[in-house]
Amino acid sequence: MREDVAKRLQALVEAGREKKHIVLSQEDVLFLAKLPGDEYERFKLELYSFALLNSWKILPENRLDALVTRALLESLEKLTARQLTEFVPTAPEGLVLPPGYVVEAGVLLLDPREAFGQTDEGLVRPVAEPAVYLEKFVYTCRGRREVYTATFPKKPRRVELSPAAVEDGKIIPALKNIGVRVFDPVVFLDYVEKSRRLNWDLLSQAEEAEAKEETSALVALLDLLRETILRDKVELRRAVLRTGERVVALWPSDFQRLAKRVGLTEELALQALADAGVLVPSSAREKKRVVAVGTKRARMVVLREGALLPEVEVEAEAEVTPTHPAAGAKASA
Repeated sequence: MREDVAKRLQALVEAGREKKHIVLSQEDVLFLAKLPGDEYERFKLELYSFALLNSWKILPENRLDALVTRALLESLEKLTARQLTEFVPTAPEGLVLPPGYVVEAGVLLLDPREAFGQTDEGLVRPVAEPAVYLEKFVYTCRGRREVYTATFPKKPRRVELSPAAVEDGKIIPALKNIGVRVFDPVVFLDYVEKSRRLNWDLLSQAEEAEAKEETSALVALLDLLRETILRDKVELRRAVLRTGERVVALWPSDFQRLAKRVGLTEELALQALADAGVLVPSSAREKKRVVAVGTKRARMVVLREGALLPEVEVEAEAEVTPTHPAAGAKASA
């Protein structure tokens, strides 16, 4: 590591020991942006390792820096999946979470090749309505004892390591009971190798893909949507997206841009979006109605088969349904 890079890292760590968290200023972010790729990746890994081992948060210096810092923080979060795969956590209730998983907000994805070896289980769907969803999964280290803290929407639980417990034969049923899906490694080979972010509610489309290229394009499209939805509130040109309510509306121009970006035909992209409850208005009048719904008490509900559709808690005249033929047909089905 270059001397100036090492000094910058040391300064951040020393300041972190005093404040119990790492503060990234705009100057720090701009400095990192100019580093060569290998230096940048190593700096991220070192910084994130310090944060993990000491249970520190990584924060921007002030609100103005938050926008500049966001890109680095998001890339640091992506390291979580790679950092945690070597551990085998076990829940107190006996639920086993084997290695090879990828942690996301609201979902735990498992790679069967890592967790169970080669398996013909394929895509495992929950047999019942999921009881809980993981919101956060944070790794901390206290002495020689590694501890995972899993935050659930209703009831926080502490998950402790037990490498021998991976041999438990009740892994898959236990995972299914809490809504964890185990995906076929062949279908998601690209995702597993690149540690890509996925929205598990939308992935039933990839199971039906007939070609690997088509599957990769679908995954990329859902990946883009996921990254957008994760932000507090984002306006992509004329698109209105919110975190809690999922996707409220996506204007045709933005939809076409997303489809083109991932090399997907508009028909396939529209089908995937319709299954996710994404509204693609076809008229200016409906755009106004969608915006009206999105700014009131509209919320998204999860339906069976992973489809997302809006449940509107406003006046009857504010109700919105997709008008695009393909989207409307799929949503009504």
